Amino acid sequence: MGTSGAYGGSGGNDWRRARAAARRVREQPSSQSIGNLINNVATAAGWNPAEGDGLTETPGDSATPVPSAIPPARPSTFRIPEAVIARGLAGLGISVVGAAGAAARGGGRSGGAVLSGQRSPRRVARTAARVIGSGYGLQLGDAARLTEVGLDLNELRALDPFDQSLRILDTLAAGSSIQDEELRRALADVLVVLQDSGGTVVPEEIVRAFVVGYVFQVVCTESGAELREADDPADIERQIREYLEVRAHEPSVINLSRDARTVTVALLETSIRALIVETAQVFVR
Repeated sequence: MGTSGAYGGSGGNDWRRARAAARRVREQPSSQSIGNLINNVATAAGWNPAEGDGLTETPGDSATPVPSAIPPARPSTFRIPEAVIARGLAGLGISVVGAAGAAARGGGRSGGAVLSGQRSPRRVARTAARVIGSGYGLQLGDAARLTEVGLDLNELRALDPFDQSLRILDTLAAGSSIQDEELRRALADVLVVLQDSGGTVVPEEIVRAFVVGYVFQVVCTESGAELREADDPADIERQIREYLEVRAHEPSVINLSRDARTVTVALLETSIRALIVETAQVFVR
């Protein structure tokens, strides 16, 4: 299911190790091999708690530790339904990066660029918090929250749900780089959830769902070429997402009110940033 001219992943030894781990997942998918893949992706992306908040460029060539024992994945308390994921991606004109959308990695991009700097938890959290906060603001009719980020409640209400999400993303998460696409895909999913629920999904679950979706997108970007060669790539992608859902619910770094009206963008940003870093720590402990 590979694509001629498709993006082959970032350069550097750490990313090459991550793609080697993806080949092991392709050959023998398990909690152990998937955990090893996520571990290598986290290291290559710079999501290393020892380095602070992941603002460093791609780390050096030191060996990536392999977790000695990884418990099997189990269902999490909340997940974005597959139908919502499809709507969030396709509905906003964004192609799926994995098995269902190999062509999305075409377009003449070539490998070799080091993308880790723009994937820092600080940068990702800042953008995601503003988008998620705006999604809540729209659903809860909070004009002041929207005005703070350059959006207008009345203008958004005059649009259909598709254009509402697109306006929020184009205003707060614009960009056409590979990293921007990853972020927009993950944010598109949570915006659809907020629309469908009328903003009733509690902020903690939205934050965890976003982190799962975002890390999943990075994994697909950097190892999709390897995973698409599996006998059943869709099933492997499902296993990776389920594994991430379990891991994102293990850390206790999120301390958000269950009332979305009282959650500020600053608190969302802090929680998202901490969860990305803590999730990486879970993978390597």
